[in-house]
Parts: sequence; structure tokens; C-alpha cells
Amino acid sequence: MSVAVEKVSVSFSGTKVLKDVSLEIPDGKIWGILGANGSGKSTLIKVLTGIYHPDAGQETRIKIGDSICSDITDSGKAYEMGVRAVHQESPLIEDFTVAECVSAFHGYPKGRAGIDWNAVEEYAHEILSIYDIDVDINCMVRDLSAAQRNMIAIAIAIGREEDLKNVKLLILDESDASIPESEAEFFLDRVKKVAARGIPIIMITHRLKSVMKYCDAVTVLNDGKNIFSRNISEVSEEMIITHMLRQDEDGAERKSDEGGNLQGLWKLLKIKEHYEPGKCIMDVKNLACKNLKDCTFNLCSGEVLGIVGTADSGISEIPWLLAGARSRTGGEITVDGKKFPVRMTSGKALKRGVALLPSDRPKYGGIMECSLRENILMPAERRYWRHGKLAKQAVQMMQAVFDIQPADSYERKFGVMSGGNQQKAIMAKWMSLKPKVFVLDDPTYGVDPNSRKMLFERIKEAAEEGMGIIVFSTEPELLADICTRVIMIREGRVSGELRKKDGVLERETIARWSYL
Repeated sequence: MSVAVEKVSVSFSGTKVLKDVSLEIPDGKIWGILGANGSGKSTLIKVLTGIYHPDAGQETRIKIGDSICSDITDSGKAYEMGVRAVHQESPLIEDFTVAECVSAFHGYPKGRAGIDWNAVEEYAHEILSIYDIDVDINCMVRDLSAAQRNMIAIAIAIGREEDLKNVKLLILDESDASIPESEAEFFLDRVKKVAARGIPIIMITHRLKSVMKYCDAVTVLNDGKNIFSRNISEVSEEMIITHMLRQDEDGAERKSDEGGNLQGLWKLLKIKEHYEPGKCIMDVKNLACKNLKDCTFNLCSGEVLGIVGTADSGISEIPWLLAGARSRTGGEITVDGKKFPVRMTSGKALKRGVALLPSDRPKYGGIMECSLRENILMPAERRYWRHGKLAKQAVQMMQAVFDIQPADSYERKFGVMSGGNQQKAIMAKWMSLKPKVFVLDDPTYGVDPNSRKMLFERIKEAAEEGMGIIVFSTEPELLADICTRVIMIREGRVSGELRKKDGVLERETIARWSYL
């Protein structure tokens, strides 16, 4: 059977984003496809699922099982050929039970009086047992963990034993991105069992440790080309990252700081905000809202503060409260000596020097139908009114400082940019304002290692300049790397603290705090 693509090229507006990509995946193998955001991973997946189409006039060949063609014309044909895909956000219905959700995608069995609910439950039991998913079929989908949701999405995509013969390729497109590290092994262990049934699997992910442990082989795309394909036993994490880094024409790695720095950007924009080193710039006392009960902490200029906690601790409410997007039920938030009123708005908080980079990019991070230029300049549009030259200089410098690719994407629609470039643009938008406090909610969600490295550099640079930064993340390694201290939220309160200067800011401890 197996899956193979030969000489796949895809162009948009005359620009090639995939360049003669060839790849072969044997049956029963998990094949990792990696690359920086914008490298062509998503484009290749969309070719295999019938959304994008190869350039005409090429010697393209796509083989899925016994079916061979030069173009998968639409998603219906992809399904007919045996392609199944599970994407980053599982398309499950929150207000359904697990059994109802399974039948909603496969069709409700009918009885004499309408839906045969006994058959619905039997079908759900059968399909979950195949993949060893231990979930109550009467549980509401909204109450499932991310790993459980994604495994159910796989079970729905593949179906029952008799449906397996129709599945020729399973694509996991960042389907582990929303899963905490503590649940990732549960998810990937079961993916391994799917591969053991002879189904070839493509796994798109940014988690290199998962690739090294679970994939049989790996391919790295760079600038639309397949530049590296090896069995996993022949590679290391460092080797993969090296091949993911964008190359100049002479083959040298492009340095992410060649385009300038934050000081130069702030000088261009004539922002005169001064940071007083070591000064307490945010003081939070007895903060309360829903699951938060009595949360107290502070932030000093130049500090990177990590905040961790389990999902039910109230931690998810804190970024929105600090940025003025939600009203608290108790407590105080003071920034630079001035108290926030109970009823606040994000616009008022921004005027007082607090900016938020939200975790949900499509919903809150930017306006997908607007251009990159419009998104980046939007918070300070009055500054650029009738100053077109300054606006263009500002966007170009932000692109250079934050390595937003491609470099000529000034008027490109924000929604078509890769996730990593969107995230870099959103960070550029807020950092360019030089806020006193910058709140980052899961800043590396779905971001490739190369882009993460750049984001880390800018966070550290901003802190060195005196900006106070608060980071919420499900990645202990990130927090251990960039934070000066980390606090833990449990049952609505701060219940622990780790300080880098005390030598106890370690990944293992942060992981226990985040997930246990």
C-alpha cells in the first residue's frame, strides 16, 4: 500500500511555496514532518486533503494506497482515497455526550421510533474500545481532557474494524499542540497502536521530544523544499533544528537579530517611556473572580514572572483580569502606583501600560481578514495618521526585528500567514508600544522551534530593557529558560514560588506544579 508524493509544487500569486517535494511513507510507520512556520508543511497537508492543488504542467504523482493521481481535486476525493485528518482543534461538539458526538459524525442508527439510542451507545463502545480509550460514553465532550478529545477525533476519523480497510493515510496536523506534556504520552501511545494496524501516519508537530520518541522517520521542509529525510535512529534534536533554520543563499544560517533590536524600533517610533530598574510596577492583592479566591503577587521592572497551575486553579482567568478584559469580584490591581477600577477595559489597561498577547490567535490575536500592516499598526493608528512613510518604516522594522516572513508580506492577509509568523507579528504589535507590563498567555502555542528561539530572544531583550513580563505557559522548559521566578496557583491562591537566583527554578518542579 504505502503513501508517496513525487514532485509536488504549489504556487500562490507567482510565488512557489512548495518546490518539487517528494516523500514516501511505508505502511505502519509514523513519519514526522517538521519545519519552521512558513516552510510548506501546511501546504503539503492541504494538497493531500484536496484543499490546495499542485501547479499545472508538473510531473506530479500522488499515491495513496492503490490510488494514483496528479491532483486530489477536493476533500471528498481525498476521503474516497482513504485520507483521514485530525487537526489542531478537534471538531467535536461541546454540548453532546461522547456517544452522541461519535454518531453525529457517522450517522445515527435508526429504530422504529426514530433514533436507536441503544445502538448509538453500542457503536460508541465499539469504536472507543478499538483504540483503548477509557472514557464514559455518557460524559459530556466539554468535560474531556485535550488528549481524550483528540483520541476520540482519531477514532471518529478511522471508524470501526470494518472501516480500517478504507483508511490509507492518517494525518495528525498539530493534533498534540493543545495537549499538556503530562497527557501527550497517553495520546501518542495510542497513535502508535493505530500505526501497528498497518496505517501510515504523518505527524506534524513542534514537539521534538515526541518526534524522537514516537516517529519512525522524519522529514524537514525548509523554504518549501524537502531538505532532510532520515530514519529517527540517525538524527538528533540539534540536527533537526539546524536543518529547520532558514538559510541564506550562501548556505549560512540567518541570524534572527540581524534586523535590529527593540531599542532601535522604539527610537524610530519616538517612544520615550522610561523603565526604572527593579521598581515594583504591578501589585496584585487578594484578586478574586470565579475560581480565583485570594491571589496575591507582584512584578518588578525587568522581571520575567512565570505563572503556572492546573486548569481548575483559576489560572486561566488571570491574564484577562490583568489586561482589563474582565471585571474582578474582589481584590486590587495596581500598576505604577495607580489602582485599576473594578470595571476595566483592555483599552484603558493599555493606556496605563498593560498589554496582553492572548493564547487564541484566530479569535483574539489579530483580524484575519485585514493585512499584516493593518494588524501591526492598529493599536497606534493615530501615530501613523497622515504619516505613510513612518508607517511603512515601522512595519518593515518590526518585520526585521521579529523575523516576520516573508519579508514582502506587508499587504498580505493576516489569516493566510503561518501560525508562527502570526505570533511574531502579534508580539511585535504590542512590544512596539513599549508597555510597562506585557502579559503573554501561552506564547509558543503551535510555534516551531526556530520561531520560539526568536520569541525567547525578544522576551529576554525586553526584560533587559526594563519591561515587566508575565508568562503563562504549559511548557515547563520555556519557563525554566526565560523566567526569573515562577509562582504556582492552586485552589485560587498563590501556593508556592521558585526563584532562579536560589538555583531551584527547574523544569521538573515546574512540570509537577503545572500538572499535578
